[in-house]
Amino acid sequence: MQNPLPLIVILFVASVTALIVYQRTPQIAGEEEINQEGLHKTRRLFTIAFPASAVLFGVVVTVAYDFTASRWPSVAQPLFFWGGLLLAVFFSIAAAIIRPREGMGGVREVIALNLLWGLGYGILLPYTIR
Repeated sequence: MQNPLPLIVILFVASVTALIVYQRTPQIAGEEEINQEGLHKTRRLFTIAFPASAVLFGVVVTVAYDFTASRWPSVAQPLFFWGGLLLAVFFSIAAAIIRPREGMGGVREVIALNLLWGLGYGILLPYTIR
C-alpha cells in the first residue's frame, strides 16, 4: 500500500484553505465582484476554486519532490524547505505591496494562505513522502 501521509497533508492544506477562504471571502474578494455576483455566489466560487488549486498544487509538488528525491536525495528536502519558505515570503511581500495598490483587500488572508501553502508543501509534505 502506498503511503497515505502526503494525501493527508494535501487534504489538510486544502481544508484549512477552504475554511479561511469561506470565512474571509468579503475581505479577499473585491467589492465590485461581490456587488456583481453576490456574496453567496462569490463565496461558493472561492470556496471551490482555492481548495481545488491547493489540491492540484499539492499533487504537482508531490510529483516534483518525488522526482527530485529520486535524482538528488541529499538536496531534495533542504531545497523544498527553503523553496517553500522563500516563495511564501516572496508572495506575501508581493501581496502586501500589490493588493493595496490595486485597491484590493485581504492582504492578511492572502499572507496566511501563502504561509499555509509554503509550510504545508515545503516543510510537511517532504517529510511525509520518504
